[in-house]
Amino acid sequence: MTAGLSVVDAKRVIASKKKLMISALDAYHKVQKSSAEKRRPALIAYQQAATEYFNCAEELVGDSDILGARESADWAQGYAENCKAVLETMPDHYQALRLEFARLGMPSEVYEPSSTAFANMQRMVVSYIKKKEVDKLRNTFELNRLPVYGFEYKSKDFMKTNLVWSFVFGVVFIIVMLTIALLKPDPSAFQFKVFHTVLSLAGAGIGAMLPGFLEIKMKNYLRAGGAFAIFAIVYFNPALLT
Repeated sequence: MTAGLSVVDAKRVIASKKKLMISALDAYHKVQKSSAEKRRPALIAYQQAATEYFNCAEELVGDSDILGARESADWAQGYAENCKAVLETMPDHYQALRLEFARLGMPSEVYEPSSTAFANMQRMVVSYIKKKEVDKLRNTFELNRLPVYGFEYKSKDFMKTNLVWSFVFGVVFIIVMLTIALLKPDPSAFQFKVFHTVLSLAGAGIGAMLPGFLEIKMKNYLRAGGAFAIFAIVYFNPALLT
């Protein structure tokens, strides 16, 4: 899955992967009563097709922020329901693989998922599906010895954390600047330069949390957007400089 794909394209890819998985399963059913030599490659083909389908659905959750899909509540809710449907097929799928691989004397390492597999889909389900249904699905995974990492651990939004700290930094230093302005209304030239720089940084910190987008251009030497634009406005403001 790539960021260049739209959400519609990504979902179309997932649908095609699902068709390939179903086709591979049908092919295996046709040779299920044949010799082991014919069944092994058909079983491997089905296992690989199913893995690609599951991974494709998993990757779309991870890419959804990049693709802008999470901005739509309807898309997020709908895709969480799709994730739930995909996850619900996994217990039977893996139980069937275990049975068939054991019959053919093939190693289980070929198909067993990792301890953090499908965590993105599980987190989507936790976020948008009723808790009672989530608990039922999680119990089914545990009973079938499948990973439940995404059910247990929420994703960490480092970007949001950074924005919060920027806002806190901005508020604290603006309070400090107001206090200094009351205590020392006539700063020296050096002090004024320091206060001016800190005030610009504080304004940028608060601006990082404001909704919308700001872009400025200053002649031919500066073009800024977002929090840096607010820093530039305050720092290069002629009224403050004089």
